[in-house]
Amino acid sequence: MVKETTDSAKVNLVDVLKEIRGGDFLFEASGDLEKVIAGVRETCKPGKLVLTLKIEPLSKGDVSSVRIVDDSVTKIPKPDKKISIFFTSDDNRLLRDDPRQLKFNMKA
Repeated sequence: MVKETTDSAKVNLVDVLKEIRGGDFLFEASGDLEKVIAGVRETCKPGKLVLTLKIEPLSKGDVSSVRIVDDSVTKIPKPDKKISIFFTSDDNRLLRDDPRQLKFNMKA
């Protein structure tokens, strides 16, 4: 059964985030956020940053202390790649020139 707390006793998430791994979690997440924003600005495509906190008892059967395992996952949008167009031959090769098109010997 989960006990409710009064407003004055509630856990302050920001304070807890600052303490995880001595602040390294927030520092790394900030860097990840910057990368996602840069990718969004470069590509005009959506990106994503997912922060996860796994909270588990430190000892089996004892909930007086917990361990927090953090994770930061990014989905940085990638720019569209340039495409290359090839033509296929009857013997299944890829060609840069269309084999069905007539060639002209034009000298300038």
